[in-house]
Amino acid sequence: MVTKIHKPHDADTALMADIDLSILGTLGTQSHLFEQYDADIRREYAWVPEQQFRQGRVQVLKSFLEREKIYTTACFSEQYEEQARVNLRRKIEQLSSGLLYQ
Repeated sequence: MVTKIHKPHDADTALMADIDLSILGTLGTQSHLFEQYDADIRREYAWVPEQQFRQGRVQVLKSFLEREKIYTTACFSEQYEEQARVNLRRKIEQLSSGLLYQ
């Protein structure tokens, strides 16, 4: 359940949520993993009309950016926070401009 809502309530669920969100902070030679993850999300929601999906996806991604910290644990925050914010901003821009999923 914590990987759906990303609101941990103890150290174990904090670690589980951070592991789940680690894909957001991939960079360099691993950046294709974030793009694959995003494409997989679109396939999972293929039944949702394009414009509706884009709007919903932007809302979800913005909700992560609006957090003071995306990651709860120090280890994940130090390793992934900055790059996750870069990746999220880029994906929001792409979704908003209509460059993806066509």
